[in-house]
Amino acid sequence: MRWRLLLLTPWFVPGLAGGGITVSVRRMVEQLEADYDISVITRWHSDTQPAIRPDAWQPFGKCSRVVWLSRAEAWRGHRWIGTWHPDIVHVHGLYDPFVHVLSLRLRSRLFAARWVLSPHGMLDPGALAVRRLKKRLFLFAFRQTGLGRDLIFHASDEREAAHIRRHFPQGQVRIAPQIPEPPPAAWTAIPAPAETGGLRLLCLGAVHPKKNLLWLLDLLGRCRLPVRLTVAGPATAGRYLSRCRAAAAALPSAIEVEWAGAVPHEAVPGLLAAHHLLVLPTLGENFGHALFEALAHGRPLLISQATPWRHLRVRHAGFDLPLDQPHQWLDALTFFHELDAREWVRWQAGARRLATEWYGGQHFAKAYGMLYEP
Repeated sequence: MRWRLLLLTPWFVPGLAGGGITVSVRRMVEQLEADYDISVITRWHSDTQPAIRPDAWQPFGKCSRVVWLSRAEAWRGHRWIGTWHPDIVHVHGLYDPFVHVLSLRLRSRLFAARWVLSPHGMLDPGALAVRRLKKRLFLFAFRQTGLGRDLIFHASDEREAAHIRRHFPQGQVRIAPQIPEPPPAAWTAIPAPAETGGLRLLCLGAVHPKKNLLWLLDLLGRCRLPVRLTVAGPATAGRYLSRCRAAAAALPSAIEVEWAGAVPHEAVPGLLAAHHLLVLPTLGENFGHALFEALAHGRPLLISQATPWRHLRVRHAGFDLPLDQPHQWLDALTFFHELDAREWVRWQAGARRLATEWYGGQHFAKAYGMLYEP
């Protein structure tokens, strides 16, 4: 029996918004549509999705369908179900009015469906520290409206499961891994930093307080090495971007910062090929699709300890370091800057190996079958 699966998400392809949620939902469709009849309801973002025809079901993938709803239709999204009654409704993300108002309207009609919620790291302590009051009010309203009742909470790993249980101690939590892009068959090596005139760092992700770019720029102000940092990602917080640009302008002349802005996903491999490390002092990630993609392309990571990617040094895949010890970050930059060619090849191979071994050890269809089972 093929279960009917409805995915509700505030962001979907094409477009650059949504980050990991966009990748996660697309990869779910690609990976699971052989076993499920999948429909996706999402918002239409006219500024980043001008080629999309909204308010009409359209085929997607091999046998799935999606509707991008305009602002006018978004609040009538429950009408788009018609007589198609899903067995499973999988809601992606927290704090988005579109998704949760639509969920409220559908709950009474689809009472027989199993409801699954993926917070996508939004209950991580680091994520909750940003706009704390707004998020606390939302979580209070979420409980009061009954949206959290009879839900299956989807966690990516035990770490995220603990975050969910902290806020929903009576909730049913099941674990299934995020589904990233598969590691490419071929990837491009880069010469050691000593051969390229300095470290080339890539910060890939939204310019947002959660990603902690301002902290990174402050750190580079104390760095005495030649460094070129590329910041690639949409600016989702305008005031924060202004602060970051001001901090970058005050850096020593040996530190160059390039603002690449939002980049399409197909451009990411080329960006990675031109840089030595992906650096992300994030306050919290439940998976980190950009981190996995960097590893898959043989790029070591220099990241905080607020991600699932831990103990990187023993795998020769990078460093995961505490944010309250900036000197350790500076030592790591010096370490990579001084690697000879032979050792640099070893670290690139270690990063690639970690990604391929992780991906090869996953059984996505089985994990999601267990997530969705009655």
